Amino acid sequence: GHSVVYSGDTKPSQNLVTHSQKVDVLIHEVYGWPREDGYEVYDYHTSPEGAAGIFNQTLPKMAVYTHMVIPPFEAADGSTDVARTRAAGYTGPLTAGVDLMKIDITSSGVVIR
Repeated sequence: GHSVVYSGDTKPSQNLVTHSQKVDVLIHEVYGWPREDGYEVYDYHTSPEGAAGIFNQTLPKMAVYTHMVIPPFEAADGSTDVARTRAAGYTGPLTAGVDLMKIDITSSGVVIR
C-alpha cells in the first residue's frame, strides 16, 4: 500500500507528475549547474527550480534528491540544491540523498536514516 517513484535522468515531465501524485517517496535527480555552463546536457535534466515545480504539483510525503550534478563551487552535500528548491517555493519534506541512505516507509510516515 505504499508508493515510490524514481525519476531517473529526466527533464521536467508531465508524465512523471501524472504518475507521482501524493506518493510516499519521490526520488528525483537534480542538475545544479547553471544552464550557460552545461547547456549540452541541461535539457535532459531537472534544475532545482524545476524540481520545486514537480514537487509542488505531486506533493510527495518525502522528496529525495539523487544523481546530484553539483558544480565544484557548491557544497558537495546537496544543500545548495535544496536551498534553491526552497527559494523556488517548495516547502515540503526534502532531503539530499547520500550513499547507503535507508528510507523506511511505514503506516506512520517516511523515515530517513
